[in-house]
Amino acid sequence: MWAWLLPLACGERQDRVSLVGDVTWTAAFDEGARAAGARDCSYTRHYVASEDRSAPWLCPKCELQASAEVTVDDADLDCYASVTGSTPEVAERLGTTDEKLHRGILPFAPMSAMGALAGDLILTGDPVTLDAPSGQVTLTMTGSFVEDVEKGDPWQGLAPPDEYACGWPHGDRPAYDGPWRARLGHEIPDGWFGDACEEGVRLHDLLGEWLVIDVSAVDCPPCQAMAEEEASFVDQMRAGGTEVRVVTLLAPSLSTALDPTPPEILDAWTVTFGLEGPVLGDRGWGYQMASTLFGSVSYPTWFLVAPDGTLLDGGRGFADWGVVRRAIESAD
Repeated sequence: MWAWLLPLACGERQDRVSLVGDVTWTAAFDEGARAAGARDCSYTRHYVASEDRSAPWLCPKCELQASAEVTVDDADLDCYASVTGSTPEVAERLGTTDEKLHRGILPFAPMSAMGALAGDLILTGDPVTLDAPSGQVTLTMTGSFVEDVEKGDPWQGLAPPDEYACGWPHGDRPAYDGPWRARLGHEIPDGWFGDACEEGVRLHDLLGEWLVIDVSAVDCPPCQAMAEEEASFVDQMRAGGTEVRVVTLLAPSLSTALDPTPPEILDAWTVTFGLEGPVLGDRGWGYQMASTLFGSVSYPTWFLVAPDGTLLDGGRGFADWGVVRRAIESAD
């Protein structure tokens, strides 16, 4: 397994793995689809991928994850549209184990197995029957990749700096190598997130006092209510002698929860609600941790972390901050 070690420096050029390859899908339509005008065809997606260590929670079993630029030849676009009813995505995330290639189409979606990997990175997949715009289609997939080593940033710009421009604390916690799931009574998984200063922020740097992780989305009314009352909660706890930091992991919207959150949205959320703690782009971490702890995802979701990094409590939805306050008081 690749060790998810701490990055050496922000953007530093290091050795990183590259994957270059083609994957071809061959489409065989059923009689109904043919009657509607569909024709058997094939399309190939060309992948140029570079190692990405910044979101291991998206494929915990993967030895390697990579961010990929993906293209489809113009001659294949009609076939792709007849199968999917859409235009091709231009970016994906890939991950490899000893036997399988994993794939994520949304930027920060949990990855799923794409096909079986054999020697020399030969990819094959069992035929799959799906609904296409004109009827049913059976897809057969084959492909291959070439692995190499290049110079670049394996952290894809998310390596935390020695000092944060936004002023966040910089801890000295040891490297974290999983497990990448939230479990009560265990250490909270680490994570790397972009902030409004366009730097990578390490979650474990924020440990050392009570930490509340608020997983929210911009257009979620209960999330907005939670943010509206956050400053009062922090002040109340501080007045009682308990230091609490709230970090918000923000998705751009409920419908695009697994997309990147632009820095200007992070800044606007901070200013709008007068927040003191970091507001960071979620990058699928909150989505993954909520699903592993609760079995499903809702917004907002919160996690209560003790100063030593132990996950003590969590909840979904928002009525008031009292439930968090009582959880801290009962643990003290």
